[in-house]
Amino acid sequence: MVLIPDIRMDGVGFSVASLKPPFCVSGLTGPVSICYVVRNGPVWLEVEAPRHEVLRLEKGTVAGLSGLVPHWFKSAANSSLLDSPPLSIGPLTAGLKFEGPVDLFVGHVPIDTLAFTSTLTGAVIIPPDGGRVARRMKRALEDIEDELRDPDPAGGAAEVVQRLSEIVLMNFARWDAAMQTGAGAALGALSDTRVMRSIAAAARAPLEPWTVARMAEVAGMSRTAFARHFRQLTGDTPLNMLAQIRLRLAAEELRNGSKLDEVATLAGYGSAAAFTRAFRRFYRTTPARWREAGGHMGRRTGTIDQ
Repeated sequence: MVLIPDIRMDGVGFSVASLKPPFCVSGLTGPVSICYVVRNGPVWLEVEAPRHEVLRLEKGTVAGLSGLVPHWFKSAANSSLLDSPPLSIGPLTAGLKFEGPVDLFVGHVPIDTLAFTSTLTGAVIIPPDGGRVARRMKRALEDIEDELRDPDPAGGAAEVVQRLSEIVLMNFARWDAAMQTGAGAALGALSDTRVMRSIAAAARAPLEPWTVARMAEVAGMSRTAFARHFRQLTGDTPLNMLAQIRLRLAAEELRNGSKLDEVATLAGYGSAAAFTRAFRRFYRTTPARWREAGGHMGRRTGTIDQ
């Protein structure tokens, strides 16, 4: 696999979070792409999509997620998600030490900068014993920390952090391709500039009237070749992936209190009834119950009514 050379992560930032048991906190939400590094642990990660999972993350584990995918960090596997406060993050400073029971190093970048990662449908987990990819990921993250902790940073520090962040992303893509789990379908698209370009264009403007033919045109391919190649790389269809983006944006708006009719329009559905049917197939619950539960009742099935 040849990874594309022109990935840019403008606007990338890094923060830290310390957690003292017992705890259950919701992870970062909204239009952001996220990289969590467990500096001290272990910690449990609960993820709602593409299937419900509760994962034990050991010290040194790296997890990649979209902020549009509901997820929580817990001190125990059976901790309740009800009334979970948001994860509190702070700046990484020169004198900061990772000495808490659970410490997370958190990287985040706006989805509008790295739009295609909004299509991530679950967590991409790289364990500390993950071979050369984990080793290279660890080195890049350590170098990022070193740059950010420097009390007297040299010129070009921000540019170095950006380049190292791009290395981290490409190693996520390598891992996903090697594991062939399908959890990070968008990362699989990193192997082809044409497909990535079409995904990024659709993710930046998901409410426009996209068709497979239009996405193929952006990719510079015929409709048939694009659809076939897209499925081979991502394990999904172009329109199903786009529908997932729209429904995750809609779910976030529901959690923020928007009205059902407004959310249905935002998601590109002609009626609240059509939106409710699609939402139920995707999250296995109704929009009303999703909102009442604070956005953590659904169990994604992976199939959406178009």
